[in-house]
Amino acid sequence: MEQSKKYLQGITGHEEEEDTNGHTVPFFSIEMRYLEVYYRMLSIISKVPFLRFLKNELTHSDKIKVATAKVKTFYKYAEQKDLFTKWLTELQKDGNLLAFDNKIKIHKPILRNSRFFIVDEPALTPNRLDHLCNVFYNKYPKFTMAVVDYLNIIRVPDSKEWKTQIQLAENLKGYARKYNITLLSPYQVDSTLEARYAKGILDAFDRAFTFAPADPDDKENENRLTLYTAKIRNGKNTTFSVGMDWECVSIDNTLISTKNINSKLLPGSQYGSGKTEQGKEQAKDV
Repeated sequence: MEQSKKYLQGITGHEEEEDTNGHTVPFFSIEMRYLEVYYRMLSIISKVPFLRFLKNELTHSDKIKVATAKVKTFYKYAEQKDLFTKWLTELQKDGNLLAFDNKIKIHKPILRNSRFFIVDEPALTPNRLDHLCNVFYNKYPKFTMAVVDYLNIIRVPDSKEWKTQIQLAENLKGYARKYNITLLSPYQVDSTLEARYAKGILDAFDRAFTFAPADPDDKENENRLTLYTAKIRNGKNTTFSVGMDWECVSIDNTLISTKNINSKLLPGSQYGSGKTEQGKEQAKDV
């Protein structure tokens, strides 16, 4: 109880950063249910281990961390600080996270300009994806990125055929250009880290990277992922590693390493750095 109280005092005394960018990002989930994606997101922002959500084993301290991270991440905290402080104090006393969430549903506090949407679409088709991107494009001026999880299971006839997979990759690239967004989509690889169904899907990509976990016997690097360049347009191949917080399924910024890389990460591969001649952000495709 005392530990969670200190956490509450520390976080609520910190003003939120100015919400000026306001980027909107939809996450199109085909494989995972909405709730699983939502729990993963809460785990990432609160640093509460993901399995505690799935097993319904959140401690009192966990609940304070989750609720506080939620209002700081999704809502304009500084403008509604008194209201959130009141609700968090009540949560501190009763530990009822469900009641806290119900207050948010009823009172509908002001959301931040930056929005993250989870779109649960197990039967996502290319046409449906195009339609939904069009909705976001027309409603949110700073719709700048979309994530499709994942390329190989988008719903189409003969989905496992190599020609179909190539066409899907070309469709995604087309949507990225059409809506001027960065579009990210994982794809399956085989034991050699090659694209599983069709190597030709890489033809459409501007950048493609394969993730390789550390050797299980390598205790020094067990919390790292190495990323290898499978395809990069207008740049050099890059290999680099990032630290992983496996309990929260997120990148651990304290463990990012530039050790043993063969070149620097290219500025053009960093999100939001591309510019057109008119000064507008340039789309960086899959």
